[in-house]
Amino acid sequence: MASKNVGAALVVKGETLLGILTERDILNRVIIPRLDPASVKVSEIMTPDPMSLEPELLSCHAMALMTNGGFRHTPVVERGEVIGVVSLQDAVDEEHVELERMNKMLMNLARHNP
Repeated sequence: MASKNVGAALVVKGETLLGILTERDILNRVIIPRLDPASVKVSEIMTPDPMSLEPELLSCHAMALMTNGGFRHTPVVERGEVIGVVSLQDAVDEEHVELERMNKMLMNLARHNP
C-alpha cells in the first residue's frame, strides 16, 4: 500500500469482495499489539464485509456514509461487481469541485439578473 501511496486495499476472491484492509487496520491490529507482520494473515486483520457504495451516489452520500460509519475508505460496487474504492478525501474533493461550479453559476446569474 505504501508503494502505491494508498490508504486501503480491497480484498477480493475472484469477483467477490471479502473485505478491506486499511492503514488503521494494520496500525491497530498489528503494530500497536506488536505482532510480527510477516506472521499475520490479511484475513485476520482486514475489515470483513465492508459497507459499499454504488457509483451513481453523490459525493455527499459517500461523505455521510463514511463519517457516520467512522471509516475513511469504502468499496464502490456496481451490480455486485467491485469497480473501485473511494476515500473520504476523494468525496470531499469532489464535493468541493461541485460547490465551486455552483458558485460560479450563481455568480453569473447574479451578474445577469440584478
